[in-house]
Amino acid sequence: MALNNDAVVKVSTAHFFTAPVGTPLPTGGVVNTPWEEMGHTPVSDILSITFEGGEATTLGSLQNSELRTARSPRTATMNMSLLQWDTPGKKLFLGANAMVDSEGRVGPAANPTPTETAVYILVEDGDNYMDLVLPKAEIIGSGDLSLADTESLAALPLAITPLRKDESTAPFYVGDMKPKAEPEEG
Repeated sequence: MALNNDAVVKVSTAHFFTAPVGTPLPTGGVVNTPWEEMGHTPVSDILSITFEGGEATTLGSLQNSELRTARSPRTATMNMSLLQWDTPGKKLFLGANAMVDSEGRVGPAANPTPTETAVYILVEDGDNYMDLVLPKAEIIGSGDLSLADTESLAALPLAITPLRKDESTAPFYVGDMKPKAEPEEG
């Protein structure tokens, strides 16, 4: 692999958007409606992607004990946190079917349902950007909720699970670093 200075990413900012599954994807790093920003996110631990599965099993024959390998399916989970404790943010954490009382407080249903949505993650590096596209995903709270201290902003930890929209699409795509397009006026 050759050195490519233009493929190095230094995050200056990132934005997380959702839209209904099937919404046309943003182009040129310019995001318009119906894509809606999820809200404020932390300046550290911006996004992590963990993989599960993909274990190799060595298969052999009587003549060759290490003839080939078979791999189990591999799935990904993207983890991020949301700092915005409004009703949409709390429902992403507690589930799409979270209950709202007469005072506007949000509480979990007995069997929380993840929010099914398309996700677009825009990562900016100065005038350049790269993106992560999830044509279909589920979002729900992950891990434990902790109000740890008075020095940090409280966060809602979220797990985003990329899903296959159909057999012809990957669960998610990662774009190349490229110059951001100018937004259209009007």
